[in-house]
Amino acid sequence: MEVQKAAERFGELLKERIGPLEIMGPAPATVARAKDQYIYQILVKSPRDQDQAGEHLRHAVHLSKQAYSALDFPKKVAVVIDIDPMGFA
Repeated sequence: MEVQKAAERFGELLKERIGPLEIMGPAPATVARAKDQYIYQILVKSPRDQDQAGEHLRHAVHLSKQAYSALDFPKKVAVVIDIDPMGFA
């Protein structure tokens, strides 16, 4: 499945920039399919004592998205980033 492969590759790109980050996933989202779209999620946590403002986390995600954009994945596979998801508060 293209979505799963894309999620796994994005997870690998994040792990290359790990620093103090904890990466969980990718895994199918709680609602793994909606409106004929398959959804995977990756949770990235940054310890407040090592990255108080979340700068390393944002930088790692930004670099990973740039690297992912340069890869040859179909445009119908989208990466959506939610910096502070409500479901994980």
